[in-house]
Amino acid sequence: PDMAAEAPRRGPMLGGVELLVEFAEVAEACGRHADMLEAAIAAAMLSCGAPIPESCGKHAWERFAGSGAVLSPLSEGSVPSSRCLAVLARGTKFAVSETRAPLRMLDVLDEHEPRADLKPIAAEYRATLATQAASARKAVHDCLARTVLPALEAAADRAAADAQDGAAPAGRGPDPAAGASGAAGGPAVGDLTRGIVLVCRLLGDLERYAAEAEGGTGQRGPAAARASAASAAALSRYSKSMQVGASALPAWSPVRLATALNLSVFLFERHGDEAEAARVAREAAEAAEDSAPTAAEIEAEGGEEARAEGARLLRLLQENLAAWRRVLRVERLMV
Repeated sequence: PDMAAEAPRRGPMLGGVELLVEFAEVAEACGRHADMLEAAIAAAMLSCGAPIPESCGKHAWERFAGSGAVLSPLSEGSVPSSRCLAVLARGTKFAVSETRAPLRMLDVLDEHEPRADLKPIAAEYRATLATQAASARKAVHDCLARTVLPALEAAADRAAADAQDGAAPAGRGPDPAAGASGAAGGPAVGDLTRGIVLVCRLLGDLERYAAEAEGGTGQRGPAAARASAASAAALSRYSKSMQVGASALPAWSPVRLATALNLSVFLFERHGDEAEAARVAREAAEAAEDSAPTAAEIEAEGGEEARAEGARLLRLLQENLAAWRRVLRVERLMV
């Protein structure tokens, strides 16, 4: 589908950041995930008062926007809206998964393909995919780690101080679908905390994918060292996301449950710590099962859609936990 055909549906001209988020959502609908990720990164950078990275090509946005678009950074102290962070999270997932799945298939072919003449072709394709994946990971990692996370943490500190002084409400901030808000009248502490938990989880995901890209646990030399460093960084990011989420978000929150799900899978599949993976999944699932969402919590988390997403993630945790318990029982029987 042609993204230009979607432009008339947008209504009035939007501001620069909102325009980029809108473009990213249209690109997602059209299956243009590379364009989606670039636009989401650009929107997040502008939302934090930073310029658009040179690695992001602007020509597609300009065609979508027309001649009147102004893509300039917002004021210092601004942060991305929850809508912007959500589209950036989806763009990250698409950008990584589109190369991750073929790389896993190549791993299977390397193990089972007997024809030696196909090995060089597979190796060349693997190198191309690995380069694309590394480039996408670096672009979004730099955006999140260097710009978005520091901006959210600084804004959360300011909002917490203002709330203590009685200068700002401690509840929900402005409409999360709106553009980024600056320090004055900006998002409330809860909105910023959700953003921090999400960004830390995304950084953990990126580090986890980087560790996987370096190969399996049997690797040696520099590749093994890079994989080990990436795994340690992933564990640190996930742990921070879990810690911040547990301190401020309800147990059924989809943002919090997504971190527990990804951390537990990482511990089981990559870190080789099956018992700890089961513990993380069990504690998160039990806490969510015991929690009764209040109307205020549901509104703060994003409405009934967020509640449904939390229920879906809880089911995934429960399914994983049941499967892992079977694996652990079998392993004990084999000892």
